[in-house]
Amino acid sequence: MQKLLRILQKKYGSKISLIPAGEQWADKTLRVAFEDLVGAGAIISYLTGSISPESKTALTIFESSKANLTKEINNCSSGKELIDRGFANDVLLACELNSSNNIPLLTNNAYVGQAGQVWQT
Repeated sequence: MQKLLRILQKKYGSKISLIPAGEQWADKTLRVAFEDLVGAGAIISYLTGSISPESKTALTIFESSKANLTKEINNCSSGKELIDRGFANDVLLACELNSSNNIPLLTNNAYVGQAGQVWQT
């Protein structure tokens, strides 16, 4: 992951925005999504340079959860919901670190996977 992020930094610049979006519930309230913060923290753990207080928060949450990541994700709201709906294997896959070389980038108001062509530079 670190090599991939360095390539992206070289190609797009050193300022990277991560958006742990959370979830809007049916009653329009927002829920901070634990899994989004952990994912952002995992990516941040491979970056160099200064980071914002918000990024430090995500990084701290990732570092404190890393040793028991699957258990933590299984026990969060989204993990429980996905497991209850029969997607336990998806939750396990989401807990794998460095298992993909595809990073979505916001391009023309949509997230577009940047596998292959970006990493081969």
